[in-house]
Amino acid sequence: IDTGLQADMLTKAKEMSYEQVVQSYENISIRSRSTIKNLVHQTSMEDSNWPKLQPENRKVRFLYIEADEDHVHQQKGKGLIMKLAYVHEGKRVVNPASKSKQKRNELIEAQYLSGLYPQNDDFWFEILDYLETRYDLDSVERIFLSGDGAPWIQAGAEILPKCVFVIDGYHLSKYIKAATGAYPGEESRLKRAVYSGNRDWVEAYFDTVEGNDHTLAERKRFASCRTYLLGNWAEIQNRHLPGYVECSA
Repeated sequence: IDTGLQADMLTKAKEMSYEQVVQSYENISIRSRSTIKNLVHQTSMEDSNWPKLQPENRKVRFLYIEADEDHVHQQKGKGLIMKLAYVHEGKRVVNPASKSKQKRNELIEAQYLSGLYPQNDDFWFEILDYLETRYDLDSVERIFLSGDGAPWIQAGAEILPKCVFVIDGYHLSKYIKAATGAYPGEESRLKRAVYSGNRDWVEAYFDTVEGNDHTLAERKRFASCRTYLLGNWAEIQNRHLPGYVECSA
């Protein structure tokens, strides 16, 4: 790539996603956003937020990534989104010999990344760099990415290899509770239907309750819950894939 084109790509990468940079050129053979990512990382003067690790080539069957965000308010201008993700190899019991019914777990080999990443690609490619440095990805059968379903989180599954997205249990429970707030006796039934993959029952439930008399706020809540549960149906059912470990959040 000649110097002039590199400079133009770097300028665009400040304002666009890597994919948008690639699509902005019509008559060049570059079609991979990885090319833009490599160019940015080679010329960046900023250190990675990841700890400096030597290549380990760790071999594991499954990897887990859990992601979330927080909103940072500014005195002027729009607020910012602080992204957080952590990678781990699963969970283990810390106190196996304890007689307590509450067994305390810890994440195995957990590493955390957080920062203000205006471009989602920057965030996920940095995680990919970490994975490639520390793990033998050829030996990994599947990477599970968990979160609340935000588009920027689900975008990670498009960049990370062998990756499937799963709606985490916390947000799933939150929407099930909201959907049954006016009918508390239905919470366990709706949860059982959602978790078991009985989509017909879930659709019938919302058809029934939406036909009853409710306030405007309640109708909006039902519609929001229906959209969330049915719109993320495949991502909810991914929790049944072999190797999945419930999100720790």
